[in-house]
Amino acid sequence: KREEVLAVAVISSRIADHDQLRWLMVKRPSEGLLAGQWEFPNVEVWTSAKADGKKEKKDKAKSKAAIEVPIIDPTKRSKALDSFISGILDEPIAKKKRKQIKDAPITHIFSHVCHTMWIEYNHLDEDIALNKRWKLE
Repeated sequence: KREEVLAVAVISSRIADHDQLRWLMVKRPSEGLLAGQWEFPNVEVWTSAKADGKKEKKDKAKSKAAIEVPIIDPTKRSKALDSFISGILDEPIAKKKRKQIKDAPITHIFSHVCHTMWIEYNHLDEDIALNKRWKLE
């Protein structure tokens, strides 16, 4: 099973003159795992596929051994998210400080891949123009 470490941004904003929150979401590619579904912005910061290289599987027992998932430095995770979110929101807004949620990641296991997700949250006080990437609560 492939292992991936993801940095995930959960960003909310209040709509001016309303009590509703909206959440920044991105649409997954039209093909592949969970095609076309919406998710919180995230970036892969490590994968066992790259760590393993494309080595031949000579020893089946060894290839089934547990993969040690590294703890990626929080600064590296945040910089990767900043870069990704800058393509969605204006850079000054995208780089506003997010708070890391929990001291440990959240793990989600699919049949063929395990996502280890480090979550960062920020509520934006600014009234950001509503566009197709924001979803209402």
